[in-house]
Amino acid sequence: MELFWTQITDAQPAFPARSKAHGSAWGVSLLAYAVRAVWGIALPETAVLPGGKPYFPACPQVHFSVSHTRTAALVAVSAAPVGADVEQGLHNALEKLSASE
Repeated sequence: MELFWTQITDAQPAFPARSKAHGSAWGVSLLAYAVRAVWGIALPETAVLPGGKPYFPACPQVHFSVSHTRTAALVAVSAAPVGADVEQGLHNALEKLSASE
């Protein structure tokens, strides 16, 4: 599993939002970055399973999870089913963790 995160800023994200939720476009943009970084492919088209979880029909071996708040986005990508959740305030801990690396 690989984790990617970013703070949400006033800059324009690279991809359009998939929902009206604040941060959605940042989540999609970060997912595109993660998929390219890990698997070297462009962002595939997504579909949604009956329970609401998005997936890539053309790439069933690529699993991902996207979570965002008003101030941060988190993406997990994996060769196995994966889930990720970011909470308001958690991005401060992520920022401190990445600064210590």
